[in-house]
Amino acid sequence: MRGKILLFWLLAVWLSVPAQAAESWSCFRGDEERTGYSVNAGPSRPRLLWSFPTRHEISSSPCLGPEGSVYIGSDDGYFYAFTPGGKLRWKFKAGFFVSSSPAVGKDGVYFGSDDGFFYALDFQGKLRWKFKTGYYLGSSPAVSRAGDIFFGGEDFYLYALSPQGKLLWKFKTGDEILSSPALDEKLGRVYAASRDGYLYAFTQKGKPLWKFHVKQGIVGTPALNRTGIYFGGEDGNFYALEKTGKLRWKFATAKPIVSSPALSPAGVIYFGADDNRLYALSSGGKPLWELALPNRLQSSPLLDNRGRLYLGCLDKRLYAVKGGQILWSYKTQGEIYSSPALSSSGTLYFGSYDGSVYALGEK
Repeated sequence: MRGKILLFWLLAVWLSVPAQAAESWSCFRGDEERTGYSVNAGPSRPRLLWSFPTRHEISSSPCLGPEGSVYIGSDDGYFYAFTPGGKLRWKFKAGFFVSSSPAVGKDGVYFGSDDGFFYALDFQGKLRWKFKTGYYLGSSPAVSRAGDIFFGGEDFYLYALSPQGKLLWKFKTGDEILSSPALDEKLGRVYAASRDGYLYAFTQKGKPLWKFHVKQGIVGTPALNRTGIYFGGEDGNFYALEKTGKLRWKFATAKPIVSSPALSPAGVIYFGADDNRLYALSSGGKPLWELALPNRLQSSPLLDNRGRLYLGCLDKRLYAVKGGQILWSYKTQGEIYSSPALSSSGTLYFGSYDGSVYALGEK
């Protein structure tokens, strides 16, 4: 009888766990498909919970560890780890700027630096290994279920490393890779964009499958869902492709698109552009609404489970938007390139060019 009671109790606990892990924003855009969608709800009426000043600008976007730790890099050359309450756990000194947004794997945290090294740290901030590339690293890594790590470099290469930091393969594109690769684990594919104007598709073993060309470079990170691949280009167009690389549709804006899109479970697509507008498109590429903001949108929107978008703007504010209407904004002292992360407790974390990390919660 006791065994049955214990079994029922364990089943009840298991069913109460959300579909995502407790802190599932483990990389740039929240998941390896780069959807920008969170099952959690962000603040309706924000208040500052804490902020922490670093010594230089922050363009890196935070990610969250399984125990709630907040990880982010700064152009002061340090990589930081905070408790959810804002206490500094540790910091690690790299050789130069850390603009790369980190990713969390089962053994620790990964990020690149403009010193040309890619770093793997354990959860206590100790160096596990580092891998030397040819130039700056601004791309955010993607970590596969098998533990392999994929990232791009400004030396034009896409890299694949083993969990131990050994080079598995690399592929040279025609220009720098600022975008972050997206993974399709079901198909075993890696999608990566370059400023040479191509979106590339590979197997996770490094075999090239196809490439799709746009008129100018691609800086934003592609997002994946069941039906396609979505990304913006510096030519001002937003693209939707089939998984085969065939164009489904494109949507024209007035300026380059640097922001990466957010995809809703219902198929709605959200992205910002350098024409100072936030866009919402249907799954078929039809405009649903657009919102004009005071400056360029190079931060990428986060979509919460209540249909609210959170993103930074170069007018130094973080905005909350729903249905094309501004719900609230929070002003910092610097431009916001960093894209926010959202915890299971409803706290938004982001960085600003004023050099500080911010945590906003519910009033």
